[in-house]
Amino acid sequence: MFRLDGRVALVTGAASGIGAATARVLAEAGADVVAGWYPADPHDVEPTRAAVEGAGRRCLVVEVDVSDTSSVDAMVDGAVAELGRLDVVVANAAIARDVPSPELDDERWNALLQVDPGLRLRVVELATERLDKAGHEARHPPERIVLVAAGVGVTDVPHRALATPRH
Repeated sequence: MFRLDGRVALVTGAASGIGAATARVLAEAGADVVAGWYPADPHDVEPTRAAVEGAGRRCLVVEVDVSDTSSVDAMVDGAVAELGRLDVVVANAAIARDVPSPELDDERWNALLQVDPGLRLRVVELATERLDKAGHEARHPPERIVLVAAGVGVTDVPHRALATPRH
């Protein structure tokens, strides 16, 4: 297994699904984790916090709305201020629109397109600025950035709008 001892990983969409599993695996590999979650989402982030801390790592839970640049910026700044560095960024947060296609109005469609994939790239852009300023030691290889997209987002689900992982 890979090791991330002494590193800090930021994961958006960390309250459920792929994001929660990723946060757990990164903690098990030795990383402290910044768990970004969207409070309006129905998922509870506390099981993610418990899993990270159960692996003996620190978990900084941060409320974030990835559709709001200032919110993403505050999350990244808070991560570096609290944990001292940022080595891994997993841009996973997304919106699910599990509604019959005829009911997918312009507002819902535009929100989906803004977050999936547009703001994943914004998270990476803002985090990359901090990755470069984090003062990495020579013993650490370069930082890592991971973009997550669910295959179901491009699957034809009869009578349903696009479905992607949730915040």
